[in-house]
Amino acid sequence: MKKILVFLSVVSLFGFTPDKLIKTKVAEGITISLPPELSPMTPDDIVQRYPSVRAPLAAYTDLNRTLDFSVNVSATQWPDANLEMAQKFLKPVFIVFMIGWI
Repeated sequence: MKKILVFLSVVSLFGFTPDKLIKTKVAEGITISLPPELSPMTPDDIVQRYPSVRAPLAAYTDLNRTLDFSVNVSATQWPDANLEMAQKFLKPVFIVFMIGWI
């Protein structure tokens, strides 16, 4: 039984390697790490998928166009008193996004 557990532990540690992320500079001071499956959207795609006065700084999609990732800078700043709340609000979003690529 111990041999099976050791074998399963080794397989789980070395059998699954996460995809490598590619660092991409979006704007001055903003760098993100993206999976290689995402590529930049064309300007026409951005206009169609993000119909807004303020277009995102950058937008990426997969080959099937089923997953999109965009980066935008908020027009309003989070007050210092609300930074802890913002972190609690945004952390699950990033976790869900990253779990999809593991």
